[in-house]
Amino acid sequence: MLNRTTIYRNNGDTAEVSFCDAREAVQNHPAEWSFEPFSPAQMAAAHAKQDERKGQGSGA
Repeated sequence: MLNRTTIYRNNGDTAEVSFCDAREAVQNHPAEWSFEPFSPAQMAAAHAKQDERKGQGSGA
């Protein structure tokens, strides 16, 4: 049986996944996933960046 661990997303969500998958997510997407909860300032910065990307998405 694989060991499962909780990882934290920059929007406040959590996921319980195998340790191997958790490590891969945290290493490959450190701005989005962490082994520790994101601070309120980090979460606000992530939301601002996401809003900025949404504004650039449609050229209409």
